[in-house]
Amino acid sequence: KTVGARGGGGPENTLAGARLQKAKKEQSREEVSVMGCEGITIGQLTREARKTQERNVFEWRGRRFRLEYNGRVRSRVVEEDSGQLVYKYNEALELAKLQEKMG
Repeated sequence: KTVGARGGGGPENTLAGARLQKAKKEQSREEVSVMGCEGITIGQLTREARKTQERNVFEWRGRRFRLEYNGRVRSRVVEEDSGQLVYKYNEALELAKLQEKMG
């Protein structure tokens, strides 16, 4: 069982409780790399995106992006037309978020 940030019992680098919430907040502020757009964060991109009929594909400001997975964990966001890497997710953080969801 993973214990909160101050509880001890787990490895120092284990993300849980308050540390996980802080890491999620920091992640949402990370900038993405979209041609012609400056200062766009991953949080803003995902909030403003619209779903499409295609699985793991979303639209934002007239552009299409694909969310790619490594197994069950989000891996990266790629622009559909150009194949440009827009954002790479932190694997350790995504694993911690998945563990939190699974209980």
